[in-house]
Amino acid sequence: MMKIKLLALVPWMAMAAADAQSLPKASVVYTHHGEFNQGFERDGDECLADMKSVHRWGWQVRFTGTDADIIAENRRIRVPSRTASDGTLRIPLGAAISQLGGTTQWDANTYTITAAVRNLEIRKDTIRFDSTMAVFPKIFRLNNPDRVVLDFRGASLPKTTDLKPNATVRMGQYNDTTFRIVIEKSGVDKVDIPLFGAGRSFELRLPGFDLEAPAPEPEKPRTPNSIKVHDDREGHSDEASPKEAPKNPRPKVGGTPDFTEIGQTDPPLSQNPGGTPVLVRGPRVQAQLNGDIWVVFPISKKLTNNPSGSFDGPYGVQFAIPNSRLESPISLTPNNPVVKAITATTLSNGTTQVQVRNSIPLGFRLSTTGSEVILVLVRPKASDGRISGKTIVVDAGHGGSDSGCVSRDKRFREKDLALNISRYVAQELTEEGCAVIMTRDEDVKIALAERANIANRSRADILVSIHINDNELVNSRSGVSIYHHGFSNMGRLLAECIQDEVDKVSGLPSMGVRRDTIRFKSGFAVLRLPKMPAALCELGFINHTKDLSVITTEAFQRRVAKAIVKGIKVFLGDAKSTEEK
Repeated sequence: MMKIKLLALVPWMAMAAADAQSLPKASVVYTHHGEFNQGFERDGDECLADMKSVHRWGWQVRFTGTDADIIAENRRIRVPSRTASDGTLRIPLGAAISQLGGTTQWDANTYTITAAVRNLEIRKDTIRFDSTMAVFPKIFRLNNPDRVVLDFRGASLPKTTDLKPNATVRMGQYNDTTFRIVIEKSGVDKVDIPLFGAGRSFELRLPGFDLEAPAPEPEKPRTPNSIKVHDDREGHSDEASPKEAPKNPRPKVGGTPDFTEIGQTDPPLSQNPGGTPVLVRGPRVQAQLNGDIWVVFPISKKLTNNPSGSFDGPYGVQFAIPNSRLESPISLTPNNPVVKAITATTLSNGTTQVQVRNSIPLGFRLSTTGSEVILVLVRPKASDGRISGKTIVVDAGHGGSDSGCVSRDKRFREKDLALNISRYVAQELTEEGCAVIMTRDEDVKIALAERANIANRSRADILVSIHINDNELVNSRSGVSIYHHGFSNMGRLLAECIQDEVDKVSGLPSMGVRRDTIRFKSGFAVLRLPKMPAALCELGFINHTKDLSVITTEAFQRRVAKAIVKGIKVFLGDAKSTEEK
């Protein structure tokens, strides 16, 4: 009987094998990295990838049981693995990209993966851009009229998203894999613009230029091709007619662009005009007596433009060296317990992109001499590897006569939600052995300056302020963001550590780490006035239906409180992010 059953399975197994062998080969266009043609198969609407293929994007994959455990885009995800036609385990890219917040689409057997534009803010002289996955910004200048063009390669605008251009700033989907912003203002092409490497968050400041100038009344009536757009800080929407299509648009990958933009297709002007590229040699890593670590790159001559850098999550730093090339490719693991890896590549635009990964969160300073580019990695002052014994101020936003923002049905007030979460944070910190000082533990109003003064008088090690956000346009934005003051290095690092942990548990979209000066020129008093690292947490939107249903639950409030404390522990060196384990 057993033999009969086994024989009966043979035709079914043969059919399954035939079906598996019939899976067509596929190509993948992965964000700004380009097109890849080996290691992919199409299985219905899913695209299956082997480990070797995704390693080229920097992904780390480990198959455990029936799942694929993946570290990608500085995040850790887990998806069910699939079996390919040759019997090997594969990663279902659609499932993985969905968790990373990206978008996918098929055109025949070409699978295009893009990062979703998550946030775009235009405030005074600053443009803030956030995406769900890393993109590469290419910036160039055009004349007649004067323009600065920002092409975010690997980014796409979700079809449900509305944007509001104005007389100075226009934006739209240039092609399926490039989101474009154009700034048109007399003299803007003369502004010194930094070079950026790949990343998920960018801020471009144009001092002296007002980017919020209102758009003129449209002269033409609506057409079927016009796009509805709005700025989520305003309570209205307008219509903007698309410009004439560029004479030489970039080749399409698949699908139909929502918006063909913007201006003319003049060739980009060099960002680093003239001269032989600077030669960048392999780095040396030097530990200093004060605990700092220097990563020094010798260069062949003085740079004409200074390098620009940014955090790459709590454990990484990335920076770009303009008008340069590597003497040889760099991929090394230094003999240093803190610096885990250093990689560098020369990009097609003549920029050397450097990435440094650390075992603990570190601040950084970036400078250059005539013969060296120097990255100084700095430990936070309170970072001795222990949270126990630290003094931490927990600030519940608003209070008393200042209710903060209020839900549409008037049932929920920011001051109450902030106090609830703050109490949970205080409880978690106390259990960790901290001295916890709450700026308020009841429904009273505390002046903004006094909140900072409480922390300063207490000689606190850290201040964390708890708030709930709101939209001027109901339901327009959703998610969590963590603010730091201006260009505070340690404040930014603290915010990165907290954001990284909160993103894992909140169940809401991540809006990233933000600088408070993008909201107010002087920033937030509760972040500006303290003498210690400080972060302000905006934990969802009270007038967004989904966010409100989440943030009012005790489960959410306890989860994010634990995550905030975990972020503080990571900052202090008392814990590791799960991504680094």
